[in-house]
Amino acid sequence: MSNRIDQLLTELKERKGIKVPEFAKACGLKPSTIYGIRKKPTMDNVTIDVFLKIAHGLGMTAEELYYGDERPNKMTRTYADPRQQEINETFEGVTEDGKQVMWTNAVMTRTTFPDGVERGDVQEEAAE
Repeated sequence: MSNRIDQLLTELKERKGIKVPEFAKACGLKPSTIYGIRKKPTMDNVTIDVFLKIAHGLGMTAEELYYGDERPNKMTRTYADPRQQEINETFEGVTEDGKQVMWTNAVMTRTTFPDGVERGDVQEEAAE
């Protein structure tokens, strides 16, 4: 498999100005590890733990990093709850600023309505 890591890091540098030392630090890796990977024509010798850290640093799953758009039997993930499907499709279609807004709202919602607490429960507690 061709070295998608090198391609993606080049794109990251061009789009956001992020350099290898910054990226490596964010992934918990040494810059020399990233430089070594970028020099190779394939990703075949990258250990799974390093590969997963790089995928996470790029905001991708391991499958997305490995296969990209060329993955076999490419399937769209379908969720039982149509609201989740709509959220994911919306997230994929907005700008980076839009994604940041959605993420901020998700964090705020999660802290306001923790698991197992219904909206009415929160309002009733506030009224007491």
